[in-house]
Amino acid sequence: MKNTFLLSQFFLKDLVYRKIFFVALGLGMSFVVLSLLLGPLSYNEEARLAINFSLAGSQIALIFLSVLVGADFIKLDIENQSIHSFLARPISRFQFFISKFCAFAACLLFLSFFMWLGFYLVSSVTGLESSFKSVLPFVGVYIESLILFSFATTVSLFASSLMTVGASFTLFLVGHFVEMLRQLEKSDDLVAKVFGSIITKIIPNLESLNWKAHLTYNEWVSSISYFKFSLYGLSWVFFLLAVGYLIFSKKDFT
Repeated sequence: MKNTFLLSQFFLKDLVYRKIFFVALGLGMSFVVLSLLLGPLSYNEEARLAINFSLAGSQIALIFLSVLVGADFIKLDIENQSIHSFLARPISRFQFFISKFCAFAACLLFLSFFMWLGFYLVSSVTGLESSFKSVLPFVGVYIESLILFSFATTVSLFASSLMTVGASFTLFLVGHFVEMLRQLEKSDDLVAKVFGSIITKIIPNLESLNWKAHLTYNEWVSSISYFKFSLYGLSWVFFLLAVGYLIFSKKDFT
């Protein structure tokens, strides 16, 4: 446990020193500034436009960070052979793998917190009442980002970085249309029905973690529903991590 904690700290510092960390933070905060500038341009919709723009910017920044970092976070250590310097110590493959994930999860949490602060600023300036509910959209984006990071990390163990990025963004796009694809299961065409049944089972429903509209349109959703959606998203994270570790544990680094 101590080795895992120390290793996570080391990888976290490595992440913070990367330019992409500051690019993601700058991108997210720039959307916050733009939302304040664009809000007054909308007649009677200043608060809603500003909030939507701010939340969308935070989501874009965190998703891009998750995919781009996941595509080479472990792969880079394997390619430059630096992984041997870690595994030569009393560190198991599992400790190395889980430390990478913990470091990124902590980094993502840090960024999400700062973007929520920016969002809180927008809420205060536009006169929108801020409450605990304002945190929920960021929780959804956080879990969604962890899913994409886990997927990208897993795919990167057997595919090129370019293919990993492409597959991850494809998952992001398809994942937000799973509910629409579910309608294929009701089709009279057998091929469409089978395709819809398969795709909705192997692709995570990322739209279930999109809680922005719940806040901007003041939609009521029970706490139990949020809990179920969160548990659903985290189950995909653990599943993808388990698959990734299984591949990683059998991989030859020579």
